[in-house]
Amino acid sequence: AWTGDPGTRPQWGTCTVTSSSTISNHTNSQAGNAFDYQNKTTETLFAFSLQSNSGVATAPNLMFALSGLKNINVTDFRNFKLYRDVNSNGAYDAGDTQVAGVGVMSILDKSGTIIFADDLVFSTAENYILIADWDAPINGSFMSVDLFSADLDSADTYGTQKIFGEVSSARHLRNNRGGGGSLLSIGPVAPAGDAVVSGGVNTGGDAIDTNIGGGLIGNSPGFYWPTANSGSWTNPVSAYDKTDGTYSTVTSQLTSSFFNYNFSVTGSQIDGIAVKLEFSGTTAAGNIGAELSWNGGVSWTATGNVTPTATSTDAVFILGGVSDLWGRTWSIADFSNANFRIRLTGNPSANTIQLDALQVQISHSTSGGGGGGGGAI
Repeated sequence: AWTGDPGTRPQWGTCTVTSSSTISNHTNSQAGNAFDYQNKTTETLFAFSLQSNSGVATAPNLMFALSGLKNINVTDFRNFKLYRDVNSNGAYDAGDTQVAGVGVMSILDKSGTIIFADDLVFSTAENYILIADWDAPINGSFMSVDLFSADLDSADTYGTQKIFGEVSSARHLRNNRGGGGSLLSIGPVAPAGDAVVSGGVNTGGDAIDTNIGGGLIGNSPGFYWPTANSGSWTNPVSAYDKTDGTYSTVTSQLTSSFFNYNFSVTGSQIDGIAVKLEFSGTTAAGNIGAELSWNGGVSWTATGNVTPTATSTDAVFILGGVSDLWGRTWSIADFSNANFRIRLTGNPSANTIQLDALQVQISHSTSGGGGGGGGAI
């Protein structure tokens, strides 16, 4: 009890503790591309730093997100482990400390997860590495690995933590196909000699390169440009104006639709749909999701596709492919200008997503009749 002058009694109040943690890049940088012709043992797939800002914290079910998967099989990977990188060199050493048990990889279509069932207990800022063993990937393999703040569920003595910060993606690919260019296909590649351009007018023009060192969308046979748009992206026409250095951009999660491709699809069967995008981010973060409509934007495919994480220079990605139907059966009539649309959702991450070019290819064939032909438009 206060025994002094009542006029000088202290004013007691309450103190609120903010329960939080921060994720950030590993101090030795993100893991580099680890896919080549060799089998790997205890190789780093991903690196990050983590600290609790309010005492000792516990994170159950730590989950790493996988995206843009191509030629990635669960059976090719083993021994997912998480280590505190004691000497902060970004590689596994005997002195590193294993935490959170053993990870389990799951894949569904072109995305997946690596989840650790055991709790990760952490406090002060420390570097961590995700390692694994795997068989040599085949040419064309790709995998992007991320740890998103939204997927980190941690708590301390004050309750559920708020997670701050972000970590750069780790991208692993083997693309030793020879020749020039930098096309990375996130979808099956058409067999040599099968492509047949039928109908329509391909107004592709010359290859586009909108920033030095960036990817080229090119002018591959059978890929067509939209000629109309609707939606919320800034300068959407720049996605198909075939002009160097112009972008359609988005700084928050917004959509725009692109249509009027002037297809003239023949045959009796649709085999696949490929959407080619050339884009970048003002920083290496964020991605673009794509959905397709067959009835003028009334309905959209339940099976969407999402690009790998944007790089800071233009890169070219193909979503879908010559045998990817995006989760539905298509008819020839679905590809009229009135019906077919592509809806792109920009998913920036504290940056700007910049779409430079958009093209579409429809693969089709004629069934029955003793070995009907096929092709792409």
